[in-house]
Amino acid sequence: MYEKELKSITKNGFLVPILVREKDDAFEIIDGEHRWKAGKALGMSEIPVNNLGVVKDSDAKTLTVLLNEIRGKAESGLMADLMKDLEGELGRLNLEDIMPFASFELDNLLDTAGLDFDIKDDPDGGLDAEGFRRVSYNLPEGVADQLEAQVKRFKQWLHPDDNPKDVSPVQAIEAMCQHLSQIEHLG
Repeated sequence: MYEKELKSITKNGFLVPILVREKDDAFEIIDGEHRWKAGKALGMSEIPVNNLGVVKDSDAKTLTVLLNEIRGKAESGLMADLMKDLEGELGRLNLEDIMPFASFELDNLLDTAGLDFDIKDDPDGGLDAEGFRRVSYNLPEGVADQLEAQVKRFKQWLHPDDNPKDVSPVQAIEAMCQHLSQIEHLG
């Protein structure tokens, strides 16, 4: 996204000013972080800004979410954390009323807030004798249950006549990845 901002600002200048609020003795960017960084990287001494003045935290976070959804896609981990903060400040029902997410999308964001989805490599590192690398994820119970159910579903789909316990979960996960890859290419 940042590279696109650089190219766009170089070619067209600032089409949309940065949106800021006054906080303490400084300004905080509500919308336009990438544009601000791109302008600075391009050596611009002046960057157009719309100052909203003093804005309470929950309103600033709400604006950040709404504007990110309008202009692009936020990083899912940061969005999840932001939504969790807003849930604490505004309550779940208020979030459903003001956020541009379906109920299930909001549930997913709230369930994944604060999680680190990076693969945790086996401390021993490398591959085992069979060419496998051990990885693990820390997931909330509901997400782990969903993942296990999907692995079981794909095991049954791959080998409908076999006992699911006799089918390799690796085959099921590979099939899930291939299926998701096909869906991604359709979209």
